[in-house]
Amino acid sequence: MFTVRIEGTSCQHCVQSVRGVLSSFDGVEIGRIQPCRAQVLCDPGDMGIDAMRDTICDAIRDEGFTAVVVTSAAGMMPADAAAP
Repeated sequence: MFTVRIEGTSCQHCVQSVRGVLSSFDGVEIGRIQPCRAQVLCDPGDMGIDAMRDTICDAIRDEGFTAVVVTSAAGMMPADAAAP
């Protein structure tokens, strides 16, 4: 499981847009979605977890939002999110 910080979501319509993006991926279960944050559970299969997180964030960005993974399954911030 990982959590994505999503900037630019301020209403339920935005939340539904993000839900639509997440539900388009095979192997993804949507945890809690609220304005500014989404919890995602996934089985990345052959893709690998890092590539899956990047692909999901890119898809959310394509909808016009800013998306950054802030926690991973171990509760740790990914190395690329910690960079200044």
